[in-house]
Amino acid sequence: MKFFAFCLSLVTVSPLLRAQETPLPSFIETTLRQYQVPGAVVVIVEEGKQPSVQGFGVSDLETGRKVDGDTRFQLASVTKTFTGALFGIGMDKGELSFDKPVKEVFPPFRLHDEYATKWATVVDLLSHRSGLPAFAGGLLEFVGFNKEQIIRKAAFIAPATSFRDRAAYSNIGYFLAGEATAQAGHQPWFTLLKARLLLPLQMTNTGLAGELMPGGGNVAKPYAKTPQGSVAPTPANYQPVLVPAGGLASTGNDMARYLQMWLDKGRYANTPVISAESVEKLFTPVIAEEPGFAELPPISESSGFSYTAGGWGEYHYGNHRILEKGGALEGYRTVVVLVPEKKWGVAILCNLNLTVFPEAVRAELLERLLGRSGHDFQATIRERQKMIDGLVLPPEPPKHPARPTGSAEAYAGTYSNELYGEWTIASEGDGQKGAWTLEAGPGKFKGKLVHWNKDEFRVFWPLANAGNASLKFKIHQTHQTHQPQKAVEFIFDDEHLFRRIGR
Repeated sequence: MKFFAFCLSLVTVSPLLRAQETPLPSFIETTLRQYQVPGAVVVIVEEGKQPSVQGFGVSDLETGRKVDGDTRFQLASVTKTFTGALFGIGMDKGELSFDKPVKEVFPPFRLHDEYATKWATVVDLLSHRSGLPAFAGGLLEFVGFNKEQIIRKAAFIAPATSFRDRAAYSNIGYFLAGEATAQAGHQPWFTLLKARLLLPLQMTNTGLAGELMPGGGNVAKPYAKTPQGSVAPTPANYQPVLVPAGGLASTGNDMARYLQMWLDKGRYANTPVISAESVEKLFTPVIAEEPGFAELPPISESSGFSYTAGGWGEYHYGNHRILEKGGALEGYRTVVVLVPEKKWGVAILCNLNLTVFPEAVRAELLERLLGRSGHDFQATIRERQKMIDGLVLPPEPPKHPARPTGSAEAYAGTYSNELYGEWTIASEGDGQKGAWTLEAGPGKFKGKLVHWNKDEFRVFWPLANAGNASLKFKIHQTHQTHQPQKAVEFIFDDEHLFRRIGR
């Protein structure tokens, strides 16, 4: 299979797509406006044709700078496909295998379950079947734990399911898979990725988001929708510690090269980067899962959905096998899609938080490529966006909350948890109308506490992906008038017990 080894920022669209009733660029521009996305780049790769890399909208609403093929976007969880690719290269070099337990190449590896610790492979981590709960432990990075500390703390995360029983999306799992791959290759993860994948693919504008995104230039700035429905800048999350799970940034032109490699069975410019055998293994489904809220049409109960050994989602459209991976971080949404049978791929990167724009565009592209389904995918995707908008709105406080049991000072203090470390709560005011602040972990990640009902508070973090959760306090009751009441512990997120230090 032969591809052109270069890309342009703006090119004409494939005749296959031009033949449709509505020109593809018009559809994309309309969809961009419909979902209030500031800017996006859409990459289409087809066998024997020059890759299409086309920018839409702007990278910066203030300056109006246009998106082009060299505009940098955070990849978010599309990074996970790079971690899978690096694992494939490690297999080619004999450093790793499908069946080799992680513990054999990465001795610090430990999960809560001893059986999983002994037998878990990199494939188990990449396919989310290690037993780790969905999204558990993601807060560890935010509160300031470093790489070595997070490796140790993984053992404190209680499993959600039995080992290899169900799939549960885990960023910590990908971080551990990346560290195992790095240990087997005797170099840091990104050093290994750059030498083994990025340089052979000439992906010179792809790298660590924390290095490529700050400082201006041709960078897509992160935006989010406000509760009022407008679009505003949002703080960036570069995911500097859990890099193998979501810490890369790239451009449309670089992503075109990346798609070419996958569609040419691991080759780029007639040079093997990953062996065809390893590509086939990475694309092999290893655990089926019910489509979740994040999977949008044409993914459905009838399409099937599985995770492959390399972390891709696999489903079927008609008789065609589709491989897909999406990503979401503060201010960015991404998706990459492969149709290996057709030797066709697409990457869509945009700079708006929690928008379904990438899925809307890729659904239309799949219908144009593979034939109309007879279903109104776009209407279903629009409805899903409404649901997402509702879910991310700040929670409504109780209409008639009960007063706190104790005074404001009763809750102030330092609390400790074996997973999340020490958290310090400070207070001002009278307890009912007072202001509470929270400093979490060694990084003193600052959150705002809001009284909710009686001894329950809500914590609001400055970054959306950190999540907002409840703190439910237990007050020490005393009948001695000279001894003030104090909270002795709280439950965070209905799961994690924090005990007061020096009570």
